[in-house]
Amino acid sequence: ALTGLPFVLHSSINAVVALCFAFIALPCAAALAAPRTPRIIRKTPMTEQNKTRRQKLEQFLAQNPNDAFSRYGIALECIREGDIPGAEAHFKSLLEANPDYVPGYQMYAQTLAQHNRAEEAKALLNQGIAAASRQGNQHARSEMEGLLTQLE
Repeated sequence: ALTGLPFVLHSSINAVVALCFAFIALPCAAALAAPRTPRIIRKTPMTEQNKTRRQKLEQFLAQNPNDAFSRYGIALECIREGDIPGAEAHFKSLLEANPDYVPGYQMYAQTLAQHNRAEEAKALLNQGIAAASRQGNQHARSEMEGLLTQLE
């Protein structure tokens, strides 16, 4: 048996493999086992991390005022937060600037319908169906037609 290693080498083990293990793997393992410096935890909050989704979207919209997706996202966040007047303002701005933004019609109409404003929802659905037809979006068109049928 070979001596002087942190393990006993038997004749069935290749001596080269054992030496490689002794000179490569063991020093690496020792480095991993060494004590590490403590992790630094910030005591002051990072303002970007503390922003809500709505705040982040509003910041992005301020930088890109013509971005329809950001405005749509803010409207959805308003709905999620229960801010229906805020959602309505964003949906109106979205559809004025982007009259072919089909998801805007659909979600705005659903929101109105859920808040007992069926006549307004029907008018929006008719506009949305026309926009979906112009866009060739048959799926959205059929969904809006289905909702329109439910409201009638």
